[in-house]
This record gives sequence, structure tokens and C-alpha cells, in this order.
Amino acid sequence: MDLYHSWIYVNILNAPWFIWCIVIFILSFNILSPIIIWIVINGKTLPFTKKKQSNKSKEDKNSATN
Repeated sequence: MDLYHSWIYVNILNAPWFIWCIVIFILSFNILSPIIIWIVINGKTLPFTKKKQSNKSKEDKNSATN
């Protein structure tokens, strides 16, 4: 099969917008991954998980007092 002359390769996979999407994704992953790893190693909670844990602890305290 001649992949390099197929419609999918010419119009989608080799299109500038698709290549730039891949480049931006890889660059953002390379920038954000050390930050996320640092947060996980240091034991700090992520902002979107903090609310779930605080709600569970409040429910546990309420059920213990009842």
C-alpha cells in the first residue's frame, strides 16, 4: 500500500494543523509532567481532589458524633 499518497496521509496526517497539534501536545506534556510528578512525590493534593477528601472527612465526623 502506498501510504504517502493516500488521502488520509496527504490531507490529515501530513497537514500543518495536525503536526502543530502534536508538537503543542508534546511540549505541554514535557512542561507539565515534572510539575505533576513533583506534586505527587511531595504528597500535596491536587486542587480537584482536595474537595472530595474534605467532604468525606466532614461526613465521617458527623456520623461519629451521631
